[in-house]
Amino acid sequence: MVITRVVAYTGFTADANIDSDTSYARTGSPMNTRANAIIVRKRKSLGLSDEDVATRCNLSIYEYGDIESHADELITNISLATVRRICTTLQLQLSDLLAAENISAVPDNTHHPGRSRSDLLRHTRLALGKTMGEIAEAIGFDAAAIEKGEIEDSYLETLPIQVLIDWAALLRLRVSSVLNPI
Repeated sequence: MVITRVVAYTGFTADANIDSDTSYARTGSPMNTRANAIIVRKRKSLGLSDEDVATRCNLSIYEYGDIESHADELITNISLATVRRICTTLQLQLSDLLAAENISAVPDNTHHPGRSRSDLLRHTRLALGKTMGEIAEAIGFDAAAIEKGEIEDSYLETLPIQVLIDWAALLRLRVSSVLNPI
């Protein structure tokens, strides 16, 4: 299935014809099961309480409760590193949770073999002739955060998934190339 989207940001517009398996944004198609429902189901099937999972993931019960209660919490407010801890604790695949949110992030480094995520972001930004300030403004960050993300892969793990999706879309990168470390 091919999707045509226009991704508009302050000062940027990108027209894209992309295959759904390489999507860098949500497709908007109906969702049968959201990621938070998968998390609840899996937690219960493992016989874990919400307190158990919160403790194992170094979250307060309130933070974890928000993840289970609010469909968009996992993508918009929780760091990628925390989502990875939840996946490990619950024996889930990150790609499966993202697929439930209509985000394709199947690992694929064939287009950028051996390049770190931060280097890929920096190289792509420069190739597009954009400044750190332009990228920062477009995704709602400051230039220092963009600079740090272009230097340290570990910093990318501290950001919410939606920020990384927006950054990837702005640079016309696959989400998987920004979410999945080499």
